[in-house]
This record gives sequence, structure tokens and C-alpha cells, in this order.
Amino acid sequence: MLFFASSADTGKLQVWRHLNSGDTTIQRRGSPNEGTWLSQKLKAQAHFKFSIAFENARYHGYTSEKILTSLFAGQVPIYWGNPGIALDFNPERFIDVHSFESFELAIEAVRVVDEDPKLWLEMVRKPFYTAKQLKEIEYSGQKVELFLKNIFMNGQSGISRRGIGTFPDFVEKAQGRLVNGSKFRSRITDSIRSIVPAGLRHWIKNWFRL
Repeated sequence: MLFFASSADTGKLQVWRHLNSGDTTIQRRGSPNEGTWLSQKLKAQAHFKFSIAFENARYHGYTSEKILTSLFAGQVPIYWGNPGIALDFNPERFIDVHSFESFELAIEAVRVVDEDPKLWLEMVRKPFYTAKQLKEIEYSGQKVELFLKNIFMNGQSGISRRGIGTFPDFVEKAQGRLVNGSKFRSRITDSIRSIVPAGLRHWIKNWFRL
């Protein structure tokens, strides 16, 4: 079993299965001159049934390359990090630690898959994405394609926009606040004159430019 995880709690898994560090395995099986780091990583991972794909932090929407390289290497990823990972990848293609009530139950699920070659092979043969996910990916690609076509085919006049939040809008709003705020500043000045001694009032006036 291979792991690429700087923050993985691998102690409980270590009792059941020997764990191999991904970086050490790459150094042992390849050299810096043998392709890119990615190609070396995929070659190293291909020798193992599972890969512990743990992120550095648990955060919604944060997904690094760990699960993808495991999938491309033909492994069953054991994933932890993004609680919504099943929205991005087929949940039947990997073991999602987030879907279990405890880490012990997740380990038991890994054990079941490991001891059943047919079940492991069935998982590996599953597609990376569900039909719904593929449609969402296709739709996103179409939106990007239309956006780029609009840029290159319509010219500057056809794509120029003045959206909300541009710098001219900001300046106009700021100027409006200054005009509307003049009366408010006058009230502050009058209040200071009525309650603050003359010497201190002079210091406050210089400090706040009143």
C-alpha cells in the first residue's frame, strides 16, 4: 500500500498492512532523468493496489492531484480531505473516508476490498465519473468554449462590458459618499467643540483633519 500524504494518520493502517512512502518508492524505482515527476509517480503507484490519497487539510472544495494520480495508476484511492469529493468523482471508484462514521470502519472497508480480488477489480474497472458528472463537465466545457468564441469572433466592441464593481463605479460611489458625508462630518466637529477643551480640540482637529 502506497501513501502520498504529509498529514495522514497511517498508524492504524500500518498495523494491518505495510505502508510504503511514495517519495521513497519513486527514488528507489526511478531517477530524475527518467521522465517527469508525474510519470515517475504513476509508474511507482502502478505496483500497488491502493494509495492513501490524504490531503493536507480537510476543506470543502479543496482537491489536489492525489486522487487523480491514483486513479490513472489503476489503484483504488483511499481518500480524505474534501468532504464533497463524491460530487466530483464516482464514489464507487474509490474509498471515501468521509462516508464512514469512524476511521476504523474505513479501514475495515479497505480490508474487505483487499481480501476480495474480484471486488477490487470491480472497483478499478468503474469509470472515474458518473453519467451526471460527465454531463456537468461537458456543460462547463461548452460554457468556456462559448466564452472564448465570443472573445475571438466578436472583437473588442462585442465583448467589452462595464460590470458592477469596476473602478469608475467605485469612484462614483466614493464621491457620492464624500458629498453625503459632509453634513455628518460637520455634526462630529460641532460635537467635539461642545464637549472637548480647546487645547485637546486643537490636537484632535489636526490629527483627524477636522
